[in-house]
Parts: sequence; C-alpha cells; structure tokens
Amino acid sequence: MDFRLDRRSFLAGALAFTAPASQTLAQPASDGPGAGILRDAIESRRRWAGALTGRGGFGLVDFSIPSYYPRFFILSADGGTLLKSYYVSHGRGSDPGTVASPIPSSFSNAPKSKASCIGAFVTLDQYVGEHGESLRLRGLEATNDNAEKRYIVIHTAPYVSEARARATIPMGRSFGCFVVPKPDLAEAIETLGTGSFLYAAKGAST
Repeated sequence: MDFRLDRRSFLAGALAFTAPASQTLAQPASDGPGAGILRDAIESRRRWAGALTGRGGFGLVDFSIPSYYPRFFILSADGGTLLKSYYVSHGRGSDPGTVASPIPSSFSNAPKSKASCIGAFVTLDQYVGEHGESLRLRGLEATNDNAEKRYIVIHTAPYVSEARARATIPMGRSFGCFVVPKPDLAEAIETLGTGSFLYAAKGAST
C-alpha cells in the first residue's frame, strides 16, 4: 500500500489518515504508527545516525497494532511522510499461545527464544536464504543485539498474507523475523536498502 501525507497533516493529526475518495481500500487499514512511537523512532534514529549509511527513509514496526492491520511502516527521512505500509508477523516466543494472537505479549533478545526483539536496527545486505530473498538486520541496542546471531531478518512466508487480513485472522508467527507478504517483499527490501534505520516497539515508550 502506498500513502502520502504532508508533514503538517501527518504529525498534527497524530498520523491519522483517510484514503482519497477515489481509492477503495481492499483490506483493513490501520491509521499508521502512533504519534508517540513515531517520536521515539525519530529520536532513536538521530541517536544512531553514525551507524547508518542509507540516505533514504526508515522503517518502523508498531507491535501495539493487531497483525491483521498494516503495522510495518516506511517513512521519509524526516518522518513527515508515510511512504509504505505492510502486514508483518511477530515471533512465536512473543505469543506462546496455541492459537496466534494479533498482538505480542512479550519480547526477548535471547537466542532460541523465537521471540520478536525490539529497539533500533540497521539494515545490512540482501541475500537468498531458506525463505528466499531476505534482508539481514543488525540490532543496535541491548534489547536486540543478538539479532544477527539469531538470524533475525526481513523475509516472506505464506503465513503472512492479505487474505488473512481480509478475514481478520492474525498473521502466523515467525521465530522472531519480520515476515511480510510475498507481493511486498521486493519493494520493502528495495525501499529500505542497506544501511537504513529500522525501529520496532510496542507503542510509545511513555
């Protein structure tokens, strides 16, 4: 999905947006990341600017949004424009029930936890792995600095799809990776590229 907003409307409206009258959304749509988590992401990106080589936009995953809504957002470099939004999984270890929940209950950086980890990441190289085209990530904080060791990457899998969202069915769970629908993977990887910032959290810090 592709939405564009001017900076004033985007921020002053706490990131709420509506589709143009001529556009009918074929699937559920979240209102974008909350103003608080966006603020946290922009502040974190500034703090980690020295670790970034990409000059484009950045990614933000808001795990407080149910998984059958888009919650992986790509924004312009200044955070003022929402460029893309995607469905994305969370880790099985963050949602240990027999049936998948739409919102993760916990996070972990521990190896073999199969949980999502949160905080600031930098995108690394693209490669072809077990799940096809993938984008490696490096965690920059104590909450996610095992991401490389855990092979936490961006990839695709059949258990994340628009069809599940249409039926309001929670996305399947990964082993901690950010799994997006197959039709969106190439665009997400290309838009982020190498050396870009990614921030994941469950809502705002305060």
